[in-house]
Amino acid sequence: MTTQRPTFNVLGSLVVRTPLGDRPVPGRMPQTILAALLARPDHTLTVGALTDTLWPDRPPPSATTNVRTHISRLRTFLNAHALPQRIHTRPDAYHLAVDRADVDLSVFHDLADRARDHWRDGDAPEALGTIARALDLWRGAFLADLPDNLAWTAEAARATARRDALAELATGIHIHTGHTAEAIADLRARLATDPLHEGSWHNLILALHADGRTAEALAAYSQARTGLRTELGIEPGPRLRAALDTVLGRTDTPDIHQLPIDAPHYTGRTAHITALTDHLSTPRVDHTPPPVATLTGPPGAGKTALAVHTAHRLTDYFPDGRLYIELQGTGDHPVDPAGALSDALGALGVPGPGIPKTLAAKAALYRSHLATRRILVVLDDAADAAQAAPLLPGTGPSAVIVTSRGHLTGLPTTLAVTVDALTTAEATELFTSLTRPAHHTPDQREHTTAVLRSCGHLPLAITIAAARLSRNPTWTPRDLAHRLDTERHRLDELRAGDLDVRTSLALSYRHLPRPAASAFRRLGLLGETTLPAWTAAALADPVDGPDPLETLLDTFLVQPVTDHADHPRIRLHDLLRCFAREQAETEAPAERTAAVGRLLDTWLALTTAAAADMPVPFFGVPLDPAASPPPHPVGDPLAWYDTEHANLITAVDLAVAHGLDAHAWRIAAATAPYFDLRGRYDAWTTTHRCALTATERSGDRYGHAVLTRNLGQAHLYQDRYAPAREAFDTALAIFTDLDDTIGRAVTLSGLGALHRVTGEHTRALVSHHGALALFHTAGDGSGEALVRMSIGRIHLARDDHREARHWFATALDLAEAVGDDHRRAQAMHRLAHVEPDHADGLLDAALAILDGLGDHHCAAYVRQTIGERRLYTGDIDAGRSLLVDSLRVQVSLGDRSAAGRIAALLREEPE
Repeated sequence: MTTQRPTFNVLGSLVVRTPLGDRPVPGRMPQTILAALLARPDHTLTVGALTDTLWPDRPPPSATTNVRTHISRLRTFLNAHALPQRIHTRPDAYHLAVDRADVDLSVFHDLADRARDHWRDGDAPEALGTIARALDLWRGAFLADLPDNLAWTAEAARATARRDALAELATGIHIHTGHTAEAIADLRARLATDPLHEGSWHNLILALHADGRTAEALAAYSQARTGLRTELGIEPGPRLRAALDTVLGRTDTPDIHQLPIDAPHYTGRTAHITALTDHLSTPRVDHTPPPVATLTGPPGAGKTALAVHTAHRLTDYFPDGRLYIELQGTGDHPVDPAGALSDALGALGVPGPGIPKTLAAKAALYRSHLATRRILVVLDDAADAAQAAPLLPGTGPSAVIVTSRGHLTGLPTTLAVTVDALTTAEATELFTSLTRPAHHTPDQREHTTAVLRSCGHLPLAITIAAARLSRNPTWTPRDLAHRLDTERHRLDELRAGDLDVRTSLALSYRHLPRPAASAFRRLGLLGETTLPAWTAAALADPVDGPDPLETLLDTFLVQPVTDHADHPRIRLHDLLRCFAREQAETEAPAERTAAVGRLLDTWLALTTAAAADMPVPFFGVPLDPAASPPPHPVGDPLAWYDTEHANLITAVDLAVAHGLDAHAWRIAAATAPYFDLRGRYDAWTTTHRCALTATERSGDRYGHAVLTRNLGQAHLYQDRYAPAREAFDTALAIFTDLDDTIGRAVTLSGLGALHRVTGEHTRALVSHHGALALFHTAGDGSGEALVRMSIGRIHLARDDHREARHWFATALDLAEAVGDDHRRAQAMHRLAHVEPDHADGLLDAALAILDGLGDHHCAAYVRQTIGERRLYTGDIDAGRSLLVDSLRVQVSLGDRSAAGRIAALLREEPE
């Protein structure tokens, strides 16, 4: 039986089928790249990965250029043969846009899945036909004409194993449906090319026996035994011996059906189920270890349900039974392996007196019984690898699924599956299957989404929520969403009968060593954001013990994530955070405050260092360095703030809540430069108002003045002139009373800017000249340059271009003298307004500097100026484009006055 070949074929030699016939890919390097892309058609391959593929030992210095050259040759090949598939470029990576139907590997996997589904549905003819179509795609070994390569080794092994498993499944279907003659013919043909394959001999013996040809079955066993002894010097393995026992009528295995009931409407986890089914049902060579699949993940993720559901689906592959052993690893009394072995041996038919006394002897007898039987063993809730290891088979056709809330380091795992929260679609499907149709109306969809979000998409929580909804006939999803909305009471709501999310979470928490337990509960205080990995150690009790973060990761109580620079970060699942916060609230306040203080010490050191290294200097009162240096370099300060600003907002709240007043105002003030540069005025205002309560409580007048001055600046940016004036006046009074020169200078400058934008030019000049004198006295050249520009802007507003030019030019000279690029760019921008002959050069230079510094706000002002010039010199398209870009930035930053001016310009543009 044949099927239409896809465009790209890897099941055999590499073949590309074009409208004009098969065509070879030119060159070994392009062939290798195409093979790597086809082996994983749904993935994007980076330039680094392709470099390793092409030059696994030592890439040449020009490797990146060479990769691009070979990609170009591949694209030329595809275009030349009118193929619709395209290689798309991603950042430092490539992706082949290809449908599954175009790659024989993908078609093969789809047919294999379909064949197994047909067989599970009892449709033997359709299953056999689909298997035949799948096997017909193979023309030889995987990528037979290319050398082995790590880029496709794993996929080659997986596809080859599935091919062999399909062939064996076809044989099994033939035998099961009474078509033993077809099975025998297929097996003899396979043995003709592979005479030492014990699995094929095993199936042939059973097929002959099922066909009533007992003598031939015994002869086949003898032939197999002779071949193995002659060629390999070994005796038949347990599968062959089991087949002989079957022919001789020596099978006396008791029925073993210990699995719990399967969920009647199990939903989701399709990829996990497929991977587990394929892995555990794939035939193994007799003397290789059996497959051991581990299911690990956080509490409530549904590991046991997945294991039981998968085990039920594998019933046909393990005809000798399914053992289910509850190890109770998270309970008060984990099951002793010796006791579990006694129970397992009893289930396998060993009478009580025949069960040995010692753990080693029990394990040996247990392995002997499993060596010749196809039994699936499910070990549920293992505490660790040591508890599960004695219950693993040694060799033979059996398989094992182990579930655990921790990483099973040291267990001979052949497939590791991390079971986490459900996807949105899976969670919705589960909730829908457990609730009444009246709850699934479109008007309830938004509330259902809120319920699932409150449940963190964890199956246990969703099941409980659905049960509560079903047991309260007057409730709707909206009512349930409202009850779950408050985090403080959420765990109280997620309780139904024997099911309780809080109890499930507590089972993991109570086994933690002290450092990990203290770190975990205090992490619950830090909100929903991801956190840098160092926070766990900062919050942990400073006592000897295992690394708290490593323990929390091993037990899945925190999840590892990475930021844009691949720095290690962590997060707590929403329900785990609720539970952790509950536990933190049971601590002695002094202990909790001490831990928060250690955390804030680090945040303050890092934030102060980041503020000092910002590419754009903040026009505010400079802060003293933190009492202790940061534990590690910040790196790019702007990128660091982008990652951590949400945590810094939380840090201010924590400091105020725990009475750590100095931390509160200093962290808030050290974050102001970032909020200024990024235009995050709401966060700026919120943190400063919160921190002001700390300075009022502690009587810290200096901190109060710094925050108030900063608030005045934030108000001014948002055209809130009355609160800005009040803030500047308050700060100036305090700085004057404290005789703080820089504080007075910065605040006077802010007042001057306020007077200027409100049209009070005389008052503005008085304030700015006062600030100028103070900056000059303090030797602050950058501050003096900025005030000079402000004075020049007032003269420009009065149409005194000569005086404005003087102040702008001296500001530029001073900025250049002190090496302040930001002030230099601002001075160039201002000078362009009074130097029309040099304006274009000045504006271009200013824009280049500001873009390089990442100051989007000031750069938008420069683009606005350039756009105005383009508009009124007749270059309408360029002018509009620049003004629209500037408007977008100003709107996003909340600068209403600038946005209004640009909008007016766009409305008034000349025809």
